[in-house]
Amino acid sequence: MSCFFNKALVNVGADLARLVPGRVSTEVDARLAYDTRGIVHKVHELSKLYNEVEVSSDRLLFKIPATWQGIEASRFLESEGIQTHLTLVYSFSQAAAAAQAGTSVIQIFVGRVRDWARNHSGDAEIDAAIKRGEDPGLALVTKTYNYIHKYGHKSKLMAAAVRNKQDIFSLLGVDYIIVPLKILQFILMRSTRMLEGYLQALPWDTISVKKI
Repeated sequence: MSCFFNKALVNVGADLARLVPGRVSTEVDARLAYDTRGIVHKVHELSKLYNEVEVSSDRLLFKIPATWQGIEASRFLESEGIQTHLTLVYSFSQAAAAAQAGTSVIQIFVGRVRDWARNHSGDAEIDAAIKRGEDPGLALVTKTYNYIHKYGHKSKLMAAAVRNKQDIFSLLGVDYIIVPLKILQFILMRSTRMLEGYLQALPWDTISVKKI
């Protein structure tokens, strides 16, 4: 069953790689989250299968939970030239450790950090952000982004669990943002209406077009 599941993952990933530009992320079994050797072995298996269907390593990311063991697996895999994508990052200590490990992509769940803050206290970073009047999820993204660029780490930052259009505007400038379809449709519709309004307001009777 494990071999069948690996092959199914790779078949889907390979189809996506043929359809879209950029990189395809394949998630490692979450049951290996606390097993560094197990994660490395699983990624090697998946990499070999991708190689057999002629998907190059530069098109691939392997998604790993950001446990201590996962971060160490990421460090080892990155040293081999295999790109990793650390997920389930909820604290700056996780994010900083991932950046120091050379992880290619660090994913922070903005909305989930916010949800936690609404019902819990005692986390020093979250409590400090709330005291400053900041959203704790957005504050974590900002702190991580500044850290990565201040110390010249190669990692790219991905913001996920985005809940509303204001989050999108607050996150502009982050390397990657996972946007829910409804919010993306709203923004595109709003942008189209603004562009149409701008074009209608132009003084077309005074505009001349020259052929170049």
